[in-house]
Amino acid sequence: MTIISRLLNKFKPQPKTLAQKTAEIPELSQQELTALFSSEEESEALKAAAISALDYSQLLTDTAFNGSSSSLQQKAKARIAQLIDSGSVNLEQFSEGGFDVIAQLSVIGFCTQKDLLQQFINNSTEPQLLYQVAGEGVSVKLRELAVEKIDDEILLKHLLKETKGKDKSIYKIVKAKCDQFKERDRQAVELQTEILNLCERLEAHGKRPFDKIFSATTHSLKDKWLLLAAASPADIALRAQAALEQALQTIDQVTQEQLQAEADQLAVAHAGKVQQGIISELRLVLASLYQLDNFDDLQQQSIQTTVTACQQRWNNSEQHKAAVAADKKKYAQVVDGIGFQLQQLTEHGSFSQQSAELDALLKASNQAQEQALNTLQQALNNRMQSAKLLIAESMPQTVIDCRALLNDRNKQQADKKSAEQNLLRHISALIRKAENAIASGQSRHAAGIRRSIEEKLSELAAIPSSLSKQLEQMDVSLSKLLDWKNYAVAPKKQQLIEQMQGLINSQEKPDALATKIKRLQDEWKSLSQGAQDQALWETFHQLAQTAYEPCKAYFEAEAEIRKTNLEQRKSLVVQLQDYYSKQNWGSEDSNSVDWIAVQTIIATAVKEWHSYSPTERNGNKPVEQDFDQSLNRIREKLNAHQQQNYLAKQQLIEQAQKLIALDDNRKAVDAVKGLQAQWQSIGFSSRKDDQKLWGNFRASCDAIFDKRQQQTIKLKAELNTNKDQARVMQAEVEQLCLLTGQELVAANARLKELQQAFNELGALPKASAQQIKQDFYNAIDRFESTLTEHKQTAKEQIWHDLLTASNHIRLAQLADSHEEKQRLQVEAKAYIDSIEQWPKNGLAVLEQKIAQGTNTNTQSNHQENELALKTLCIRAEILGEKATPEEDKALRMAYQVKQLQKGLRQKSTDRRAEMNALIVDWVAVGPVDTGVYLPLLERFKQWRDS
Repeated sequence: MTIISRLLNKFKPQPKTLAQKTAEIPELSQQELTALFSSEEESEALKAAAISALDYSQLLTDTAFNGSSSSLQQKAKARIAQLIDSGSVNLEQFSEGGFDVIAQLSVIGFCTQKDLLQQFINNSTEPQLLYQVAGEGVSVKLRELAVEKIDDEILLKHLLKETKGKDKSIYKIVKAKCDQFKERDRQAVELQTEILNLCERLEAHGKRPFDKIFSATTHSLKDKWLLLAAASPADIALRAQAALEQALQTIDQVTQEQLQAEADQLAVAHAGKVQQGIISELRLVLASLYQLDNFDDLQQQSIQTTVTACQQRWNNSEQHKAAVAADKKKYAQVVDGIGFQLQQLTEHGSFSQQSAELDALLKASNQAQEQALNTLQQALNNRMQSAKLLIAESMPQTVIDCRALLNDRNKQQADKKSAEQNLLRHISALIRKAENAIASGQSRHAAGIRRSIEEKLSELAAIPSSLSKQLEQMDVSLSKLLDWKNYAVAPKKQQLIEQMQGLINSQEKPDALATKIKRLQDEWKSLSQGAQDQALWETFHQLAQTAYEPCKAYFEAEAEIRKTNLEQRKSLVVQLQDYYSKQNWGSEDSNSVDWIAVQTIIATAVKEWHSYSPTERNGNKPVEQDFDQSLNRIREKLNAHQQQNYLAKQQLIEQAQKLIALDDNRKAVDAVKGLQAQWQSIGFSSRKDDQKLWGNFRASCDAIFDKRQQQTIKLKAELNTNKDQARVMQAEVEQLCLLTGQELVAANARLKELQQAFNELGALPKASAQQIKQDFYNAIDRFESTLTEHKQTAKEQIWHDLLTASNHIRLAQLADSHEEKQRLQVEAKAYIDSIEQWPKNGLAVLEQKIAQGTNTNTQSNHQENELALKTLCIRAEILGEKATPEEDKALRMAYQVKQLQKGLRQKSTDRRAEMNALIVDWVAVGPVDTGVYLPLLERFKQWRDS
């Protein structure tokens, strides 16, 4: 290049740099910016800088959503967001541009307004749109907001699969929502299971007999059902309602029976009061009959009706409770009295009329009307008998007035009768005086009394026959006395002289002889009350003196004995005085004196005193005074000691009586035993007091021991009641053991109730408590064993159902014709739908097997499937440690070698779990011919069953 050329190039204009162009952008108009942005010559960096100055326009939105450069798209979106934040473009204007929602959200995500994104999401209600945003949203916050708005379960489940391992934060939110759905479904299943179980419990409960917990259980089940009824299916609700109504009907029936029994008891309790009321009502009827002045048929019919009604009520009350004998007697007397008064009203008129007649006759006081007065008096007395049944408050005035009249009449008769009886007694006394005079031979005195008797007899209207007989006997005796006076005295005296002479030189004992002499002398005196024959008397007296001579010596000896006895008594007094002076009576120690010896000395002294008899009367009196004084001094000490013992025993009695009211009877028994020991240590009191004190003390002790006995009886009764209830519960558990199927499972709840009730029972009889508990818990064990066996059978049934369903699918897969295949598929589907419970993964394996269709129904596949089934049989045989058939031993060896090559593994301890896993693997195997399948199945099941 020449120098000129280099100079020309030096002065040529230089192109602007990127920084210069960028600095000029704020000065450019929108057209210039549009031209710059549209120019293909400009760099992408300059265009990016130009975007930050563009207004909201088609160019800006096209660049944001349809631009070829991702960086320019992001710059354009950020610019639109900036315009929205500044208010140059509002959200509604931007949304009306017809842009894709995801595109719009990609712009809003750049906005700085915090609530703008939330507002946009809240305006979007289309689940599919929210789903798209949650999966494709630009920002995490946007996706989280979208997920929070999605409630569609299907969309959330799909979203869970799509976000797993890709978007942790969204996956976590979606999983929480899906877990809620699972929890909802689980709770729904549990709720339906609880509803079904509760329905079955209601049905079982409705069939139970009524017992003491039936009502509480019914209301408890009812309350539970009310909480679940709204969520129960219609058929279950009908069953539960019917069972509940049956239980409530049972309660109503028992309640009615109890109310009827209580009503009967109340009627029995009030029967006595009702009967008393009837008697009172009948008494009022009886009282009204005494007050009637006029009596007609209508009144009689009314009274009869009232009495009949009372009789009917009385009979009804006696059906509930028989009246006591006293009430029954009063009732009969009042009814009879009413009948009698009705009869008297009919025959003799009103009671007041008869009373007036009696009053008139009494005022007339006519002796000629005495008979009529007596008749009327008797009639009124008869009618007054019924008035004795009336009480004072309801006594009619007519009865009171009539009673006063009758009392006056009775008083007149009583006075008259009393005067006659006094006169008769006076006459009888005179007769006795006359008889005594006759007996003593006083004939003159007896005759004077007889004349006085005759004067008294004139005052009597009639002489009683008994008095006439006495007079006749007295007259006969008086006549005999007069005759005897005249003819019998002298011979009798001569006879007494002869008898006295016969006693001279008699060999009889002096005391008997003296007695006979005295008797003859007394007879002589009785004969000599009149004139005395002196010569005969002297003869009789001399003979008596001679006959008495032997008696003098005897009575002198007796006098010596009396003297000796008197000296013995004096000596006894001295001994008592000496004993009294030697005793330490003043000591505070009661044991210092032998009180039993004191009591013995007193008894012995009295006995000895009486043994020293006879004694001289005059000389004995001062000695007897000294003896009584000495003995009384000792007795006073003994009495004081006995009084002290009396008070001590009385205190023990009071303490024992207080122990009766003690609630702790065991403590009371121990205390009273201590009191009994104290009682034994206390000395005696007087015999009379001791017996009474001991009776009172023993009664108190017996009351305490009886209380203990009653408590023991009550406790035994409670123990026996608990025993009976325990046996009833045991019997019910035994009945539960007989249930089967779902009833057995449902009965488990009742079993828990019985266990709780049994545990809440009180004490049981000691002798049988262990056996009762053992029997009850043995029944519980039998039930639980039966339930476990049922559950195990049910579990085995689940695997049996799985194998059966698999076989149905296998037959459908092997079908030759399309029609046969359709039919077998329908049967397989119906069987699967009929099964309520499958083992884990069981239904999924069946569905997978159904999905395979007939693609595996080829000969090569059959061979592969047969080999797989044989391998499963071998695995089962290895697991069960059983031999493999000869034809498959090589296959077993190859399998075991292959397992060894893979490496030894620890043998599982859960053989049943491994066998169940083999069943699932068996079901997953494709179809084989029936002729091959069935023998292999039997071989496979054989080792499982073993």
